[in-house]
Amino acid sequence: GEKLLMISCKNEKDKIVWTVADTGVGMDQETCRSLLSIHAQGYGVRNVNERLVLLYGKAASMYFESVPEEGTTVTVRIPKQLSEAGRGIADEMEK
Repeated sequence: GEKLLMISCKNEKDKIVWTVADTGVGMDQETCRSLLSIHAQGYGVRNVNERLVLLYGKAASMYFESVPEEGTTVTVRIPKQLSEAGRGIADEMEK
């Protein structure tokens, strides 16, 4: 059947929340949990999460929900303000 991809962004008090959801093949909970671990097969998702934490500190989060044969939802929350380290990185990138 037809597969859908939905992308949304919303403003919460002190955070910005992005949600990406699909109606694809989904994955089991063990696979979801492993996406951000050192044992993940690829490094793309983990790399994005590590960069978010580098720029925004522990206030940044990436969360996965998935059901096999139904789809996956990824939610990314970041604070509206960069962390102290993130400001330093941003300043360096502007040079």
